Amino acid sequence: MRKAFYILGLLALVSSSLFAQQKVEKLTFPLPAEYKFKVGSDQENAQTHFIEMIPQNETFDNWSIIFSSTLAKGVKGLGMDKAVDYMYTTAKNTAIDPKLTIIEKNESGHWALFTIETAKYKVSPKPESQLFYVIEGSSGLFINSIALKQKKIPCRICNEMERDI
Repeated sequence: MRKAFYILGLLALVSSSLFAQQKVEKLTFPLPAEYKFKVGSDQENAQTHFIEMIPQNETFDNWSIIFSSTLAKGVKGLGMDKAVDYMYTTAKNTAIDPKLTIIEKNESGHWALFTIETAKYKVSPKPESQLFYVIEGSSGLFINSIALKQKKIPCRICNEMERDI
């Protein structure tokens, strides 16, 4: 009888640890080492996980390059046209005449690479341009961008990204 309780307890422990484990899907990027990025913001709730990284010697008030990664949890089947349109509509609400350029998009692969370039914003005269990589994963929609305080993304960056695909 004692042996049965021991085995039952052991099975309960093993099964609870197996069911408690969740698969975590992550998308990682090799960021340029020359900038020595630091995490400036890392926020998570039930719907999203949002991380921003800036160079170690910069602040959020004075940055030259910023990397942002957002996981929209559970967002699936949206389609890349809608995902790109959402990002572009957001830019149109805050910027003056933003320019969208699709570098490459793969509906069947559920990913898109594009830029949104802005000469100035409605609340700020500073330019900002972003290179986006959006991909649908099994746990949600990953929205990743690198932003520069420039009117245009340097062609070198776009060319390097195109080569890597």
